[in-house]
Amino acid sequence: MKSRYLLTALAALAAVAPPAPAETEAQYYAALVDGKKVGHAVMSRTATKQEVTHQVESLLEIRRAGQVAKMRQRETTVETPDGKPLRFSSDQDLGIMSMKVEGTVAKGMMTLKITSAGQTKTVTRNWPKGALLPEGLALLTRKMGLKEGTTYAARMFEPSLLQVLEAKAHVGPKKKADLLGRVVELTEIKTTTTVPTVGMTITSYSYVNDEYDALKTVIPVAGMKVEMIACSRAFALSKNDPADFLEKMLVAAPAALKDLPGAESVTYHLSPKGKAELKVPALDGQAVRAGKAGTVLVTVRRVAAPQGVAMPYKGTDKAARAALEPNRFLQSDRKEVIALARKAAGDAKDAARAAKRIRDFVHTYVHKKDFSIGYASAVEVAKSREGDCSEHAVLAAALCRAVGIPAEMVIGVVYVPLKDRAPVFGAHAWYRVFLDGKWVQMDAALPDGWGLGHLALATGSGNIDDFFQLLGTLGQFSITQAEVEKKKP
Repeated sequence: MKSRYLLTALAALAAVAPPAPAETEAQYYAALVDGKKVGHAVMSRTATKQEVTHQVESLLEIRRAGQVAKMRQRETTVETPDGKPLRFSSDQDLGIMSMKVEGTVAKGMMTLKITSAGQTKTVTRNWPKGALLPEGLALLTRKMGLKEGTTYAARMFEPSLLQVLEAKAHVGPKKKADLLGRVVELTEIKTTTTVPTVGMTITSYSYVNDEYDALKTVIPVAGMKVEMIACSRAFALSKNDPADFLEKMLVAAPAALKDLPGAESVTYHLSPKGKAELKVPALDGQAVRAGKAGTVLVTVRRVAAPQGVAMPYKGTDKAARAALEPNRFLQSDRKEVIALARKAAGDAKDAARAAKRIRDFVHTYVHKKDFSIGYASAVEVAKSREGDCSEHAVLAAALCRAVGIPAEMVIGVVYVPLKDRAPVFGAHAWYRVFLDGKWVQMDAALPDGWGLGHLALATGSGNIDDFFQLLGTLGQFSITQAEVEKKKP
């Protein structure tokens, strides 16, 4: 699981909380995960008679397998004093990858200039109806007030995601909030934020003073407690204590699963924690059904790759057609990706054979297995040849698209037998390809490829919003049983 997604969640969810500060001076925040300081954010607001500018700069440090990944983000929005959007920008530095989005809004349209992997692309889109930037949200919040029981909805445009987040706020009572040892009485506002593209909702709790400054925001995500707490500049910029996200992304296995390679199928019993509602996708090779007492039964079996499938794909399946398109992370139209795809596929005319060659090629091509990368696009991976599971999946999916094989990202957990401890399932990313009407899952990161130890929790095209489903599901269930069905003799 990429810590990058947590950074985006922090930025996106902080945006729909009541804004801070109300003056031009910068307000500093410490970012904590389960009580450990892992980063900071600096927020400022500057107003003139013509424009109001909000700026947020954040740093997040996460430890994975002894390596520290540093992710930086800077977001600037400019509006009129009455909250009409004018301009915005988002700069992201994710290790070997950086991405910048600049947008201008006029007459119901927005013009976007997106720079990634050394290339800039300009596109024009409709500005989402009713979408607000921070000043517009601040005005709405002040209009609604802080009376207990007040509820209201807002549509917040998030520049880093380039989409609208739907937010519903409920003003609660005044509560005592601990601001790093300083206890003050603040109004609690519960905000339920929905990412429409994936239908995922995340709940956050903000604690605001009478001037509407959010001094503390708590976001339960992926089984962890994430906090943004107002503090002094010295503390915010002090040394971080990066949390080990690999440990936090593990799910205990019910028992050692020794017979997976020779098994016909495996049925996993997923039990929700607390009141969590589990949403597990049904895919080709992954059947999902309801069990007793809220449990979800997921049966994983192999899907044979159909042979003799022509490429490039010219069918009419909408999902497959969409899985051929290039995007910000799967740049299958870039010349360096196309050249690498042709090299990987060789003279293969059969789509299944080409997909297998691409998988094998990417597994060895990404020769530096590096956990310090925040998140990288296909072009960055093609150049650097380093990364972990998601970098393997991003590159492999892009190469498949480049030769005309529909491909999507898959995010979930995979069975990991460990030498020094009980076996677990760890967060993982892989991909799937569309062959003759079937989606076949593949894994370029693991030596043995995809297997029955893979449990998919979300699919998508590598864009950040695809991973919100995983953020809301991981940490919300335990695997209580695994029924292995052996192959019939």
